[in-house]
Amino acid sequence: MSNRQEQIEQRTAHSKVFHNADHSFTRQIYLDAVHYQDEEGSWKDIINRRIPKRRRLSGTKPGNLLLFFVMKNPRLF
Repeated sequence: MSNRQEQIEQRTAHSKVFHNADHSFTRQIYLDAVHYQDEEGSWKDIINRRIPKRRRLSGTKPGNLLLFFVMKNPRLF
């Protein structure tokens, strides 16, 4: 269990802000986007997951959109 709470209203495409137990704040900044904006302008988590190997695909699921990419060399995974 974490002693900090994310301040969702302060999200950006590349960062999250947390309110810590000692009343300080921490901003985590990422090189790649970790959020996307939905139709209402709210920042949502980008969910990355690997598709089962038997399908030989990898994908990203931001919200309700599922994108697939065919892997050229499945032996790399």
